[in-house]
Amino acid sequence: MDLAALLPAIAAEVRPLVGTGAVASYIPPLAAVDPARFGLAVRTVDGAEHGVGDAEERFSIQSIAKVLALAVAMDAVLAHSAPGATPILDLVRSAAGDPALAVDHAVAEAEIATAHRTRALAHYLKAFGTLRGDPDTVVEAYCRLCAVSMSCVELCRAFTFLATGGRSPSGQAVVSPRQAKRLNAVMLTCGVYDEAGDFAYRVGLPAKSGVGGGIVAVMPGEFVAAAWSPGLGPRGNSVAGTAALEALTTRTGRSIF
Repeated sequence: MDLAALLPAIAAEVRPLVGTGAVASYIPPLAAVDPARFGLAVRTVDGAEHGVGDAEERFSIQSIAKVLALAVAMDAVLAHSAPGATPILDLVRSAAGDPALAVDHAVAEAEIATAHRTRALAHYLKAFGTLRGDPDTVVEAYCRLCAVSMSCVELCRAFTFLATGGRSPSGQAVVSPRQAKRLNAVMLTCGVYDEAGDFAYRVGLPAKSGVGGGIVAVMPGEFVAAAWSPGLGPRGNSVAGTAALEALTTRTGRSIF
């Protein structure tokens, strides 16, 4: 794949879609993001990185963090422990090979202040004995995790372990090969909210999106791609980002199908 030439061509193709859709308005800092932003990056398993547009600008990863939380939760179940935000942030930093990755505290505080439905659901689960921890503590940890700020390039690095059978760009074991397989399966079946079937049909890769406008997708054994554009479609996924990833798999002929 001549990614150096391909990514600018894809960016030009989807440019008319950039700015369409609606930014997430229920978290004030996200509502203030410029909808004209667009970034696309690809990292191959041999370490080659390519980006176009705003691929190196950081944004709030939001629900993309759930994949990393699930990776930590798998280990926690095996170890019979209860992780909070700190172990998950440690995994994010380890997977990306960047100890400086951090939570955007302005986004975190705004999200905590507006997380009424999430808090209500947590208390509902607690009432039925499904949630073991303190609901408010769990929700606060969740909101801080969603407020981690990363760029498309950094997301590609952080998710490399899902394309390499569990190993980070430095070769460190992040999860087992079996866990990597299952994480990819979860992403394929429910990683993009209610659009999983359509996304699998159009893009054909395991992926996870967030309401910050980011989407990260994995081609196991080959590459990780990440797109960012804040304008969301009716199901909460980036309009231009989805189109860019569809163009990537269509033009390269590379998908899991």
